[in-house]
Amino acid sequence: MIRYLAISVIILMFTIGLFAQTSENAPYHLGWIWPDSLPKLQDEFAIGDNGYLFVFDESGTLYCLDDSEIILWTASFEHRFVRSPVLANEAVYFLNVNDLYRADKIDLVVIELDGKLRWKLNLGKAYYENIHVSPSGDVYMLATASYSLTEVHTGIYRVTPECDGHYYDQSTVPDGELIGFNSDGNLIFWDEIFVERKAIVSPDIERIEDCRINIGYSPRSLKFGVDEIIYCTKGEKDKDHLMAFNSDCDLIWKYTFEDEELIYFRNTMAVDNHNVYINTGDGSIYAFNNSDGSLRWKSDRDSDFKSLEYLVPSGDGLLFTVGPKAILSALDSIGNIIWNHTMYGSGEISEPRLSPEGDLFVIQAGRLFKFTGDSTQITQQPKPVPLPADKNEAEQEIISFMLDFIVDEIQQLESYLDTVGNYSKDSKPTPPDDNIIIYCPVIQFGDGTYIFDDHNALSIWLYIEDTLKASGNRHDAIKEFMRRLAKNPPEVFWRPGRYEFGIVSIDDSYQTAEVYYQYGPEVWHKFMRRSPSGKWWVFDRNYK
Repeated sequence: MIRYLAISVIILMFTIGLFAQTSENAPYHLGWIWPDSLPKLQDEFAIGDNGYLFVFDESGTLYCLDDSEIILWTASFEHRFVRSPVLANEAVYFLNVNDLYRADKIDLVVIELDGKLRWKLNLGKAYYENIHVSPSGDVYMLATASYSLTEVHTGIYRVTPECDGHYYDQSTVPDGELIGFNSDGNLIFWDEIFVERKAIVSPDIERIEDCRINIGYSPRSLKFGVDEIIYCTKGEKDKDHLMAFNSDCDLIWKYTFEDEELIYFRNTMAVDNHNVYINTGDGSIYAFNNSDGSLRWKSDRDSDFKSLEYLVPSGDGLLFTVGPKAILSALDSIGNIIWNHTMYGSGEISEPRLSPEGDLFVIQAGRLFKFTGDSTQITQQPKPVPLPADKNEAEQEIISFMLDFIVDEIQQLESYLDTVGNYSKDSKPTPPDDNIIIYCPVIQFGDGTYIFDDHNALSIWLYIEDTLKASGNRHDAIKEFMRRLAKNPPEVFWRPGRYEFGIVSIDDSYQTAEVYYQYGPEVWHKFMRRSPSGKWWVFDRNYK
């Protein structure tokens, strides 16, 4: 008994240490979390030069906060969702939409820093993103798709301040190419089918036809630095390059990565006044002198560095990273990791923002987190929920999560079909196994492929009429579904069919797992993580 307790204490100490922020010498700690409970926040936010924060709750209300969590003012808008908020010209610019996935009502809204409406413009039904505001006040957006079966011209849309919300100018791009700014305001363009990114141009929109460079496969691998220097990556068969060009598209320098150093397809790049930072396929982060391309430092390898979500330079020598498992890190001026913080909650972390004072802000699971070096602001995270006692307990937690995940997808699909109606002439009758959920073993082959052993299903459920019901076998589930379908036939008939999932692996610490999942033609590998809060979430998914 004593030995068991001793081992338990050691495990608990290890667990707490794993999720601890860092040592006493850590440059940052958790300062505060806002709000304490509700309202839940959307992921996108902005910070002004005065340090004020502009965040949106899930109803679409805009909150202006100061550094002490005090609400200075609020403003409400017609639609509930927000995209691409930016601070420019003493105002907050953002897109206000009625739905994140199938928006048919979109407004470009400009709010003064005191909360007063400067102007608003209805943009119709196209999908817009990546707001860029010029010093003169012109607003450029990329229209990348059309929704609600409404045809639109794809390309750059420009809104001038003189329009005062009454009209907007449209500029399409020749030769079937799309052109627009990325999330950092960098102008890029790529071909119509989004396969090969084709070229980059200078920030001056008048020079679109003057500067074309064939670059690689990652649209995030493009940044503008000081003096209009353009940094980008180019992928080739056996090697990748990091290149710097001036505004006339003359090559300034080039660095070549080879073999295991090849730039990973999910690489991220960042630029400050001194360095260019990029993560690569060997799990390292590189820092290059941005003027001559010489290597300043290379970090130690870390598997999480292969697929970083964000790199954020602080401007004073620190480099912040956001990994796929909701882990924040800070590297010093020579590439050493000096701070790690695992977020307590479940879910991806928003793009970080730095305040003028150097404080770091992120949003996760609807809450805003401030990380600071200010010793007067300290907040402790809750203690981690104990890990599963064994693999069976971890398996039950994952099954519960997957059922919630699938039911949510079913509800979203039904909501979508209710919205668009029976729009396709190719619609087929609802398959008899629709909304049946099957948990079964996964068979793995030597070539890395998988199939479901659905003849030996472990559990079967039927979701219908907002109820999840366990079923003895697929035949009984289909029989029940057809009985209810005959009683209350739906108006929409296009549905892919049943859902299947199986657990490929669970790691020995019961904190990460790999799940194989299929719905109709969609097949995913889902890599899952158990957060310190005890909730599982999908931190990466790959189509097969």
